[in-house]
Amino acid sequence: MSPSKVGPKLTPKNPMRSGKTGRQDPHSLRGIEVRDSRGNVLSASGAVGGLPAELAARINFLKTGLDAGTSHIRIPEMVAIPGMPGKFITIREITIGFWRQVMGEYLPTGNNAKQFKRILANKGAADLSLTEITLEDNKRLADVLNALVIPGRGVFRVPTEAEWEAAQDSLIGDNWTITERPNAVLYVLRHLRNSKRDLNLPDFSCFSSAVARLVEDKTG
Repeated sequence: MSPSKVGPKLTPKNPMRSGKTGRQDPHSLRGIEVRDSRGNVLSASGAVGGLPAELAARINFLKTGLDAGTSHIRIPEMVAIPGMPGKFITIREITIGFWRQVMGEYLPTGNNAKQFKRILANKGAADLSLTEITLEDNKRLADVLNALVIPGRGVFRVPTEAEWEAAQDSLIGDNWTITERPNAVLYVLRHLRNSKRDLNLPDFSCFSSAVARLVEDKTG
């Protein structure tokens, strides 16, 4: 099945420049309007504490354009996790394009960062699943989103294995598939139900060639 599109191609109006190289960031915008999958605007809020300076600057840059409404980042479509009230998971895997739109030129820091950077460099692959992502970088993606959404919208985070397992019948793909990309046999890893692994640990993203989904916790 085709990976989901996360929104229209974004064209920068006032590109941000990298502090290290002075290069333009092709994925940064002067005006950003963050929307959920239904098109609702998500206002800026939330702390940036604890994040690397590069990401803090990225978040502040995105926030400054929220009122302009010249473009938007579309939050991937979510589906309720069966048996877990208030918990929703992205129907499809995070794509390369969605990562770029949210994270800009932020470089991955995981133990497979070299492979991750190679995948991000493929400019023609925006709609493909983002492979090689580590647990830490998946968390960073959630952190940036949490700094942009409104209170009450929900908190984004990395799923636990139990949540992934409970949702897998509602997701695209069979069992616990590491990627939905066609002909990507080398990137497929299946997780069997009722395994002896600790299902409360969000450690599946530590696998080589892992992909990512996000969970959103909603209350009330």
